[in-house]
Amino acid sequence: MKAIERFQSAIEPYLDDFEQVLRVIELSSGFVLLPVAVPGPDLARMLAHWLSANSRSMRIVEPESADDWKNLASLLLTVCPEKNGAVVVIASGDLPEDLSLPLRLVNERRDAIAKHLDCPLLWCGSSAFLVQTGRQAPDFWSVRAVERRIEPQNVAESKKKAACEGADLLSDALQQNDRKSSEILSLSRLRKAMEHGHEDDFDEIAERIPKSFVETDRTFAFELGLMKAEMDRRRGNIGDALKTLDALKCEGNVDEESRALLLRGRIWEGARDLKNAERAYRRAHELAATQSLSGKIADLYLAALHDDFIDLTDERKIAHEIKHVPLEALAAAFLAKALANQYDLHGATRQLEQAIALHEKSKEEPTILFGGEVAEAIHNAKSAIERSPAHERVAHVLPTKTRPQIFWPALIGLAILFVAVITVLVYDVRRSDPKYCFHHSDGKIICANSLAHCEKLRSASGGASAGPCQQPIFESPR
Repeated sequence: MKAIERFQSAIEPYLDDFEQVLRVIELSSGFVLLPVAVPGPDLARMLAHWLSANSRSMRIVEPESADDWKNLASLLLTVCPEKNGAVVVIASGDLPEDLSLPLRLVNERRDAIAKHLDCPLLWCGSSAFLVQTGRQAPDFWSVRAVERRIEPQNVAESKKKAACEGADLLSDALQQNDRKSSEILSLSRLRKAMEHGHEDDFDEIAERIPKSFVETDRTFAFELGLMKAEMDRRRGNIGDALKTLDALKCEGNVDEESRALLLRGRIWEGARDLKNAERAYRRAHELAATQSLSGKIADLYLAALHDDFIDLTDERKIAHEIKHVPLEALAAAFLAKALANQYDLHGATRQLEQAIALHEKSKEEPTILFGGEVAEAIHNAKSAIERSPAHERVAHVLPTKTRPQIFWPALIGLAILFVAVITVLVYDVRRSDPKYCFHHSDGKIICANSLAHCEKLRSASGGASAGPCQQPIFESPR
């Protein structure tokens, strides 16, 4: 315990900078080079340890000898980072006099290193080391993010800075013309604005993005265009949204094309063109692999389009099995709306409550498409429940707790039982009646329990009868 307290005390002056580094890592998707200026290697090790304690698996590469530095490029091609992890290169104080060869090899293998690692690479060392890297490995350095400096700060002052950290990161990146970091931070801020419904913030951020970024990076241009089309959809600008989608260039990227089709389906659905919406969802399903996230989202929206509560139930089970909480929340919200449209308000209310709980639980997890899809589905489910004609009646009958409706089934059961009892009683009465009778000459009807007994009685009467012994006929009342 004392060791933990000592570590926490040691990192406290640097905690704000550590959190900024973590923030950049969290915003990164795939490879990104993150230069980190540190006063010494001990602080870089402390940073790696702190990141590990914050659920980031770190792989530390710390060359010591001149031979280690010569083999740095090869070593980076053998490191195997874990999922959601990162790699840290730490330059110690005793560097070889000549780093031109090691840095040139890293520069030549930049693309191979980026493809192999596919995760953030922290490049930690003194400011002079970072400058030297930029000079001797220019291609490698060109893909870097905003440089971070780890410096001791007054704790009280650092807390005041935390509130505007996100905005400062983006401003720094734009001022330094750091395209990679600017793109990552811009998309993250745009997604946050969409998730919380801040349309003005979205417009302000989008206007700050230089046109050169869009013109030179096709992937970034696609992501930005997709977000703008989604924002037009939310604003009800159907024509603008479709026009933006038509201008997007996927260039054979199946994932991008399926996501664009999903958005196209939602646009048509909002315009009440269910035929085109279904066509887009089915095409997205065909393009995306069945087990991929895009494929599951397509299946979910297709089931929701027709309020198919059976398929929606299955889709929710699948989302639960793969432990994708946001997708399960979306399925529960869709299911609530479908049940409300089927006038099953008890089931709809139960699913809505579960959707809200799952949505709260999943707020820190990645969004499904753009952010805000679950909140929109929950709002639609609430509206469907409130529109139902049975809403008020159910609210009074079951104010606090759902209970089974057993009145009508019980009444039908009692009626069936009553008919059965009456039938048995009539049968018994008929069975106990005399079975053979004859009409006596004086008008009386004489009966016996058997034909033989009846004939004896008829013979004893001197044959004065209107006919032979026969079974009586029971007529049903009319």
